Amino acid sequence: MLTMWLFGYGPVGKSLQVQALYLENGPMKYSGCQWIPYNESSCLTPFSIQGVTVPSQSIVPVSIDSSSQGIYFTNGQEYTFDIVTDKSWFGGLIVSYPPPGLVMTDYTINVDYGQSKATRLTLTLANMATTPVTLVSLTLKDVTPFLNSTSYSFPMNNPTISQPLATAPATLDTLGSSFYLEHQHSYSLTILSSKGPNSTSTLNY
Repeated sequence: MLTMWLFGYGPVGKSLQVQALYLENGPMKYSGCQWIPYNESSCLTPFSIQGVTVPSQSIVPVSIDSSSQGIYFTNGQEYTFDIVTDKSWFGGLIVSYPPPGLVMTDYTINVDYGQSKATRLTLTLANMATTPVTLVSLTLKDVTPFLNSTSYSFPMNNPTISQPLATAPATLDTLGSSFYLEHQHSYSLTILSSKGPNSTSTLNY
């Protein structure tokens, strides 16, 4: 059983009716079948959805029973879904199993007053679980080519994000450690949360 939480980003007063989900890497109708976006049904069998409307600025769950097509989710794997609604088609939605608890959706990097190098990282985190999740720690590593860098871990223990897909800011100040964020460098960010596997993102400054 898979449950997705969909958020309506459209103008106030508008809504979408979810009609079908397609698993891009699901079983094909026949060997060698090739399809293009908006025409998945030529090769893939849809998971039909009925009675699900996603109003703008609302979060609505959509559930499917993947066993109806003989599909069973495997630990550590990713699956790509397309969503068909009455007004739009949305492709390339990646679902990890098990899902991470928290993921980064945006970030800013700033310099503290009186400092010459940036030490202040502010993240926007989203809850990808179905229950409250707390940020436990952040790990940063400079992954700029030709550098042999050390990972630095920072305990956080907040925020706690209660609702699925809800977001909250988290600010890390590395001042006091020997870790600094430098221009034209890239950084690996690993997010450890109270539920789900770690999520990893790349930061560029």
